[in-house]
Amino acid sequence: AAELLVGAVVALGWADPLWRQRLRRGIWPLLGVVALVGTVWSWHTVTQTDGWLYRGGFALYAAGSAAVIVAAIQPGPVRAVLSSPPLRWLGSISYAVYLFHWPIFLWLTPARTGLDPWPLFALRITITLALAQISLLVLEQPVRQRRLLTGRTPLWLAPLTATCILTTTTLTTNTTPPPTELRTAEIPTEFAGPDASADAGSGTAGATGEVPPSLPVSALVVGDSMAVSLNGGLQRWVGEHGGLKVANAGTVGCGIGIGGRIRGTGIERATFPECDERIEKWPLLVAERRPDYVVVLSCLWDVADRRIPGDRTWRSPGDPVLDEWLRQSVERALDALSSTGARVVWLTCPYLDPVYSPQNFMGRGPYPEAEPARTDRWNQLLREVAASRPSMVVWDLAALLERSWPGGQLDPERRPDGVHFTEESSYDVVAALAPALVSRSL
Repeated sequence: AAELLVGAVVALGWADPLWRQRLRRGIWPLLGVVALVGTVWSWHTVTQTDGWLYRGGFALYAAGSAAVIVAAIQPGPVRAVLSSPPLRWLGSISYAVYLFHWPIFLWLTPARTGLDPWPLFALRITITLALAQISLLVLEQPVRQRRLLTGRTPLWLAPLTATCILTTTTLTTNTTPPPTELRTAEIPTEFAGPDASADAGSGTAGATGEVPPSLPVSALVVGDSMAVSLNGGLQRWVGEHGGLKVANAGTVGCGIGIGGRIRGTGIERATFPECDERIEKWPLLVAERRPDYVVVLSCLWDVADRRIPGDRTWRSPGDPVLDEWLRQSVERALDALSSTGARVVWLTCPYLDPVYSPQNFMGRGPYPEAEPARTDRWNQLLREVAASRPSMVVWDLAALLERSWPGGQLDPERRPDGVHFTEESSYDVVAALAPALVSRSL
């Protein structure tokens, strides 16, 4: 409510002659300059996931906007800057721009257009501005001047409007997002063998503390899209061998760290809110499922460039500041995942070499995430944490793939996009790991 209430206060103040005189003098012109500079600065530095926004930040931003408005409606530097013809034109269509841009941005995706981020952004903005101008001339001004909703016009305008809304909604909601825009479901994907009973995932021991051999081992898989790509192998192996009940709660587009901004696969973005939320929910998830093992595979977004919360510098693995932050992130995740006594099996990351595809939400390369030193440093951090934490063991997936695949860990037949596993190659991974889980030897 902050924006609405602050705007109402400004409107009431300007309507009162006494307050209008007070607003016309004093520090308001200077305050408007400071607020305008702060507003522009915030567009480039503040993200929607910054916690301080939800503890008064939005109200502060609204107050700054009010100061800009007061300074703009009287002579001074703010009015001079904001009176340029392009900005005045944008102001005249700003509400229509606000309304139109969202469905246009959802509909014109990289998959539909095949464009890189900046050309795609230019196309989206051009169409948005054009539609907003048409709306001003054809709809908004006639309504304001009472030239539109007269006579029989409402009889055909209402169904036409409803048809447009329905069409736009269908186009945007039926769009299948590119792979890196997908989100995980709240309920993890389940894979249970033929001998798994309804309560086999509890992982609870008998009165003597020993687990009855008839109960399958319960495992929970978490991580990023590489963990999700293990689904094919998990389903096949569990169906063939049994002895294992596993749920995959991997999340596409999410690393282990919470907050800040990420620059990966040629795209700069803030961390997705659901990425941060899932880590906070992990204690509840393991408490509900009581797994014997939690298997973690998280790679791409953990070796990408990162601007951590409270820091304005972009850093990469190997930077001492980021390394310490990543180490703390791993330890926080470890605390959450082992909170019920589960053994955490953290898989090392194989090298990455993302392959550009116009169907995926990614910019053009080269991709810094493909630098082997980044992956090596991430794997080293995992080993350093495991050395002091008995609840964690590092399972060397990278070494396994290097020695067992003809093309090494980046075998293009088994990881064609340079990141994820195919259904067949995911079976290779599961077939090597699952027996160790079933035998409880990890």
